[in-house]
Amino acid sequence: MKNFLQENKLTKAVLLAVMASTMAACGGLSEDGANGTAGNDGAAGNQGTPGTDGTAGSDGRDGSDAYLPRVEFSSIPVPASDAEKQSIQSTTTVTIDGVAQNVNFTQLMATGDQNNGEVFC
Repeated sequence: MKNFLQENKLTKAVLLAVMASTMAACGGLSEDGANGTAGNDGAAGNQGTPGTDGTAGSDGRDGSDAYLPRVEFSSIPVPASDAEKQSIQSTTTVTIDGVAQNVNFTQLMATGDQNNGEVFC
């Protein structure tokens, strides 16, 4: 074929013209045009499998012990007579967490007292 193209200048010219037009049709000899408009997004895909659990966090602080105050009432003598047994006796001091405080007894009602039209039994 080498000899054929060298001898036949018309065939050579036609082949070159066909190649040039093919390149031009495929964009080989011209610049790119502007991009077209973007297409619509595709449908959402399936959800993937869950990942592995993370590592455990560090331990929290130890809590404090519950507060329970120490309460002590001062002693009173044991009633010996019938009159002492029937009288109201009460302590006069209470110690809370080592701090002594004075206390008093106030009688609100006694058996037989009436309040609001009712008798306390």
